[in-house]
Amino acid sequence: MGNPRQFGHQSRARRRNRSHARLAAGVATFACAIGSTVFVAAAAADTTARQDDNAGVRCVLFDSALNRYEIRLTAITSRRVEYIDEHGLDRTRSLDDTVLLLVNQDDDAAQTSSRVAVDQAEPPNAALGGPPAANNLAAVQQQNIPNNSNTTTNNTGQPEPPQWGGPYVTLADGQQLPGAFVGAEVEEDTILWANDYFGVIPITLEQLKHIHFQQIVREQRDQLDNAQVLALINLATDATFPDDVDVMTYANGDQLSGYVSEIDDRSIVFSSESGLEQLTSTHERIADISLANPIARPTEATNRIWISDGTVTDVVIEQSQTVGRSYQLHTEWSDRMRAVEHESMVGLVFGAGRIWSLTDLESNEVDVESSELDYPWFDRTPGPIASHPPIAPMNLGTVRLSGPISVEYILPPNSIRFAAKLEIPRDALEFADFDVVIKTAQGELYRQHFDQQESQDAITFAIPNNARSLRIQIIDAGFGPIQDSILLHEPMILAGSP
Repeated sequence: MGNPRQFGHQSRARRRNRSHARLAAGVATFACAIGSTVFVAAAAADTTARQDDNAGVRCVLFDSALNRYEIRLTAITSRRVEYIDEHGLDRTRSLDDTVLLLVNQDDDAAQTSSRVAVDQAEPPNAALGGPPAANNLAAVQQQNIPNNSNTTTNNTGQPEPPQWGGPYVTLADGQQLPGAFVGAEVEEDTILWANDYFGVIPITLEQLKHIHFQQIVREQRDQLDNAQVLALINLATDATFPDDVDVMTYANGDQLSGYVSEIDDRSIVFSSESGLEQLTSTHERIADISLANPIARPTEATNRIWISDGTVTDVVIEQSQTVGRSYQLHTEWSDRMRAVEHESMVGLVFGAGRIWSLTDLESNEVDVESSELDYPWFDRTPGPIASHPPIAPMNLGTVRLSGPISVEYILPPNSIRFAAKLEIPRDALEFADFDVVIKTAQGELYRQHFDQQESQDAITFAIPNNARSLRIQIIDAGFGPIQDSILLHEPMILAGSP
């Protein structure tokens, strides 16, 4: 029968083992149940995320380090941005950690200002983008902006004034208001401008940079009386004028330089540069007027919105917020809140004075290394070539570089970060095989190989202290420079205190 003590010990051990086995089985069963619950919950979350794919507006968010996030914007409050991330999860980000929002205007609900394609071998034409054609306030919202219009830029940090479309005004600080001229207060040197969002706005001539009344129709050659033209002397078409004079362009394309003396309800009095002659023209005869007021960049405290009808205005963020699917704006133009649907937003920048578009910087194409000049037969497309959508927040666009090339950009003061999305253009994918190198005098900051398999890269990096220029190079990888081209989408510099 054996030792009872030993038997009892063995019995207790077996009972203990069976108990442990039952406990383990119970734990396993519980774990399976929990796992199943988690699995079901996860599946439900995935389903919810998929069901919410159409929630919000597709957007690109740049944080304070210029990291790029593809999101769906759901709300903007006075303190944060609310959105759905790429995994379908609800997120928030403080405005202090948000620099820029670019709304994807190819979204189903926002087709009025699609971004233009820029993967073309030829430089963009001279057509310039602007607000939609409109001769009355209702038409501003009804007209579509052509998606094949490009803008060019000068070295002032702002786009050149558009040369087509309905009436609009551009202020010296970069704000822009489509609408209609409805009157003037001559004694106050002020025009009255009607805008769909803000009603009738008084704007002084000192605030204005550009007034656009109508398109240029060059076939109309009877706009000016010859005697009046000879008195003003400086008649030209597409001429270049000094920055310190006003320029009035007639509907037939003829231009006069001098000074705007007066704008009243019916006419414009324009003086010659000498001030000895004056010419009075009715508004119907004028295409646009560019004033000599100096351009002022926005400050680091400026928050600015771009709307698909061409409106560009500063926003008081502390008093603006999302209600439903609309962003309720508070601006200097009106005491009342104005609703802008999220789908109608093109861009919103927090601290506009900190952002510089690469296309606004002075650039010089510098000599490439001799080893890269082993292909004398190759006729490279000159570059860089810049292209912009019709409405470009902070004048951000796309730069195309074709190698071998080395371009040096003069950096703004206190530059701290660079960001861009690099992509091989579709027309160069087949044979592209090259390296992109970005560096300053202090050293190399970025190097990446691009070919058909590695065709794009979203980048951001810190710029060394006291760097004065940024050099971007395309270096052939050994199989010749054919189709060695790269697009830099939204290339930008972040400036200010680190």
